[in-house]
Amino acid sequence: LRYRHRALGIIAFYIPILVVPWVLTCVLAYHPVGLPSYIQTEFTESNISTQQRIVNALAVLNSFASIVTIPLISALIAQAAVVYTQRRRKNQMVSVSQVFALADRGWSNINILCEAWPPWRSNRTANGDESLRTGPGSGFLWLAALFLLLCGIQQPIREGFVSTGQILVMTTEDNPVGAQNGPFHGGRYTLLGMDPEPDDMSTIPEGVVVQQLETSLASLSSSEVPTNLWPDLRDAAPFQLQDIPQLKQLGPWAQPGLGFFVAAFPNGTTTGILRHRAMRFNSTVRCTEIEQSSFPATCTGVNPFTSGFTSSGQFGANICVPGQRGKFPWQLSRNRQDAVEEIFVDV
Repeated sequence: LRYRHRALGIIAFYIPILVVPWVLTCVLAYHPVGLPSYIQTEFTESNISTQQRIVNALAVLNSFASIVTIPLISALIAQAAVVYTQRRRKNQMVSVSQVFALADRGWSNINILCEAWPPWRSNRTANGDESLRTGPGSGFLWLAALFLLLCGIQQPIREGFVSTGQILVMTTEDNPVGAQNGPFHGGRYTLLGMDPEPDDMSTIPEGVVVQQLETSLASLSSSEVPTNLWPDLRDAAPFQLQDIPQLKQLGPWAQPGLGFFVAAFPNGTTTGILRHRAMRFNSTVRCTEIEQSSFPATCTGVNPFTSGFTSSGQFGANICVPGQRGKFPWQLSRNRQDAVEEIFVDV
C-alpha cells in the first residue's frame, strides 16, 4: 500500500506538468487565452501582458518537465518492477540476473542494455530450463527502456515541431471606430474609399451606370491596367507587372489564363493590421456556337435588351439579352451570389 501511494503521488505530480503545457500550446495555436481571435480582437495592454506571461510560464513549465521527466518516469517504472518480479502465477519465472538488472534500473543503464542486447535474447534458455534463463534482458526491461525513451524525446519533438512567431495585432488605439470624431482622426487615419452596400447599389439609376460604362469602354486601351482590377491570388502564378517589364505594354490581357476581379478599392490598397472584407465582382464567359435559326425571333422578357448595328454595309450584328433590363440582379446581402444570364449575338 505504501508503494502504491508513492506511485499515485508521482503520477498526480507529473500529469499536470505534462498536460497543462500541451493544452495551453494547443489553445494558443488557434486564439489567445481568454480571447476569441488574434485578428478580430482589440488587445489592451493588460491582454498583451497576460499573453506574454502565459508564454513565459509555458517556457518554464516545459523546461521543468524536461528536467523531471526521466527521474519521475524511472521512479514509476521501479515501482512497477517490484510487482513484476513477484511470483503471481506458477509458470512465471524471473532469473536472478534479470532481477538484478531491474533492481539496478537497467532501463536507464546503457551498459546493462548492451549486455541484454538483442531483445530476443531474454527468451533464450539453457537446455530448455526456464530457471536457467541467460542474460539480464526481459520483456519488462525493454518495454521500460522504450517507454523511457519516448518520454525523454517528448520535449525535443515539441521544440522541433512547435514553433513560435510574432504577428501584428490590433490594439484599442488602432481601432478607428469611436475615434472618428476625435482630434487626431485626420492625422491617424486616411480615407481609402467607399465600399457600398448592396442596398445602396440597388438605388443607383440604370442610366448613370450605362453612361459611366460607355465612357470607360470608349477610353480603355489594351495596354491599360484598370485601377480597380485585382489578380486572383488563388492562381498558381499571380500577375505582377513590375516583374515582367515586357508585358507592361499589354496589361493584364497578356496572360488571359490568369484570374482577375474588380473591387471598390484600387489595386494594392491595404488596411494593415485592421481587417476589412470588401465585396468583389468577377465573371466568366462561355461561348457556344449555335445555328442562326436558334437566334430568338423575339427577345423574351419583361424589358429585354436588344440592339443591332452594321458597319460599311458588310458587317452587322444583332444582340438579344432576354430578361428585364435595368432590374437589380443581386439580393440585398454581402454573402456570395451567383447570377447567370444569356446573351445571343447574331453576326
